[in-house]
Amino acid sequence: MANGSLSWQENLAAARQIAAMLSSAEPSSARPVLLRPEALNQQDTVPHLTVFVGTTGNTLSEAATAARFFARYLALFILSNCGT
Repeated sequence: MANGSLSWQENLAAARQIAAMLSSAEPSSARPVLLRPEALNQQDTVPHLTVFVGTTGNTLSEAATAARFFARYLALFILSNCGT
C-alpha cells in the first residue's frame, strides 16, 4: 500500500481478481477489465472501482440480476481479502 491507500496497480489487480471470480462462476458474466484514460472521479477516493452493469441490450431485470450476482462475488472478495 502506498501512503495507507491502494495504488492504481493494486486496484487493477483487485478488479482482475474479482473478474476472474465472476468468470469462474459464470464464464460469460464479465467482460475483460479495461484501463481508460478517463478518471471517472477515481482520483477523489482510493481505493476506487468503477463497475458498469448491463448495456442498452439488457432489460432492467437482467441488469438487476447481474448487479446482485456482482454484489455476491464482491462480498466474497472483500471477506476473503479483508477478513471479518
